[in-house]
Amino acid sequence: MDDFSKYLNDLPVIPDVALKIISFAEDNIDISFNDLEELIRIDTAITSKILKVANSAMYARQNQIKSLQKAISLLGFKTIKSLVLIISATSAFKPEGNQPFFKDFWTNSVLTAFYAKELAAILFDSDTAEDVFLAGLIHKIGQVALYRHNKEYYRYIKTESDLLNITDIEEFYFKVNHKELGSKILKTWSFPELLVDCAREYGSNNVVSRYKKEIILVSLGEIMANEESYNTELFSNIPFENSWFKFLGMTEDYFLSIKKDIIQTVKNSDDFKDCKNLF
Repeated sequence: MDDFSKYLNDLPVIPDVALKIISFAEDNIDISFNDLEELIRIDTAITSKILKVANSAMYARQNQIKSLQKAISLLGFKTIKSLVLIISATSAFKPEGNQPFFKDFWTNSVLTAFYAKELAAILFDSDTAEDVFLAGLIHKIGQVALYRHNKEYYRYIKTESDLLNITDIEEFYFKVNHKELGSKILKTWSFPELLVDCAREYGSNNVVSRYKKEIILVSLGEIMANEESYNTELFSNIPFENSWFKFLGMTEDYFLSIKKDIIQTVKNSDDFKDCKNLF
């Protein structure tokens, strides 16, 4: 697709501070906590929210954390990036938050993020878990762009399509699907390559990105979220999940044995409840 600017223009404006923070690479040696602090301080809403999270029960210390730099050091760069994305999205889409599409969209995105994060923590490590959390939150941003461009058409698409061929129906109506569009939008915003690739390739059986592991984790989290949202069993209807399991080094039986635990852990998580309530 050559002309996607009309869809990009339909999205709310994300603050420059948020775009810069999310686009930072963790291994960028030129970025210090001091630099990050100075950038965050420009946005008072982001600053206050980060301090609030740092002083929450999960991160509570004996003394109240009043220093932004101390909060950044405590939470870590990856958590800060996730928080910034959540805060910015909450603010940007707040006027439309009561619309059914946005309620469903953010509920599904938040579930995807938490399920993928929990699965990654079990199979790999905390760094991978934080990476897939951020990717899960934003992997369907192309749907928002299509919806805002033509709400009537997209409401019809979401109502009439089944869960597995929505991209084909999007192509018919818009000449582009939300995966392709979302990837282009995130690349335009200079988001990390992982987020760009995940938006384009989640759900694919032929992932070509170097972030194949993370994309498969988000894909599994997304299917779990769809099961929750639509109250139906989907894994038995997807012919390619076995290749995903093999790549992640687990069997289907093992995944099914931990799936219920993952769902229950997320449902009982205070972080999940707080995040869901934001939207």
